[in-house]
Amino acid sequence: MSHVKTAMIIWSVLALGLIIYYVCLRQHVLRIQDPRGEVYGAAALTVVTLGGLLAALVIRIVTAFLHRPAAAAAISLQISLLTGALLILMVALSQVTAFTPAVEGPDPISELRSVTVNGRTEWLSLRGQDRSKPVLLFLSGGPGGSQLVTARHCFADLERDYVVVTWEQPGAAKSYGAISPADITLDTYLSDGAAVTETLRREFGQDRIYLMGESWGSALGLMMAREHPEYYRAFVGTGQMIDFLETERIDYQMALEDARRTGNRKLVDKLEEQGPPPYKSGIALKTNAYLSPCMGRRRVPDSSMAPPSPPWTDPTGSSTACSTRCPSSGACTGPSIRSTASSTRSTSANARPNSRSRSISFTAATTTTRPPAWWRTTTHG
Repeated sequence: MSHVKTAMIIWSVLALGLIIYYVCLRQHVLRIQDPRGEVYGAAALTVVTLGGLLAALVIRIVTAFLHRPAAAAAISLQISLLTGALLILMVALSQVTAFTPAVEGPDPISELRSVTVNGRTEWLSLRGQDRSKPVLLFLSGGPGGSQLVTARHCFADLERDYVVVTWEQPGAAKSYGAISPADITLDTYLSDGAAVTETLRREFGQDRIYLMGESWGSALGLMMAREHPEYYRAFVGTGQMIDFLETERIDYQMALEDARRTGNRKLVDKLEEQGPPPYKSGIALKTNAYLSPCMGRRRVPDSSMAPPSPPWTDPTGSSTACSTRCPSSGACTGPSIRSTASSTRSTSANARPNSRSRSISFTAATTTTRPPAWWRTTTHG
């Protein structure tokens, strides 16, 4: 009984420490910028929890076989359950007290907050050094993707000249509970996107804002801008999606040809067996077979396989030097994004935020207005 009492005292002290850390110290005193330490702590608690359960099971089996008391199994089980409870508390506190780190500037804004969108609760991250700057609404890839963390790192330079808003779309991450996944349609994204835009226009007093989308977000952005061109100064598409199915077929063919060229017979057989998209079942695994950079790659002593030196040449023959790379993913964010930022910066510097002098122009003639049914169950990023 004394062991149980001691364990409960230790657990209570640790739980109180977690509460003090998350509620008082994390944001306001320590001002944590990188939560990797918390991730490592959660991983350690997970290992202890699962290890304790496994140890209790093994001890119980061995003692039963030897016809001996299983006191050690009970102790191991208690430790495992208490550690698991601590892990649950840690995860709950991390979500309840979630925040985006502070931004320095003349009139900064750094908020992670919920908003009511068409009667549903969804989340926004708003970051900028000056809240009077033009608003830039970023649409993540997916559907169902979340880029709250990567956007904060990759778009840090843009926070000097824009209020960068990242929208957690319905069904994604912190907005996961906004709506049942079975009820999400393209119209859901379009109507919610328009409502979020209206909220930002009203809050910041800007008739028009900038819109940027990545992958799935690039297609959604085109459709949002087409429905309400009066809401947006300009649209920026990165990883622009046009024809979803054709993109998948091209990816499949490229992976198959690469596997044949490098002699990866295993991947060749796998891809030939499943065939090209679209797929009716096992969509995620089949798509992963040709999209994952970790599958089917092996080094070959061939100089033609070596990565090209900058500047890189794309299939059209044009040369591009990547001036900026995202520190978290390594993805190239320049010069395309930077050149766009510089052009819009000169416009916003000489015009008031609610200026209508800038018209939006884009081509959406070949854009798929409603993704096919097979696309809606696939994560494309």
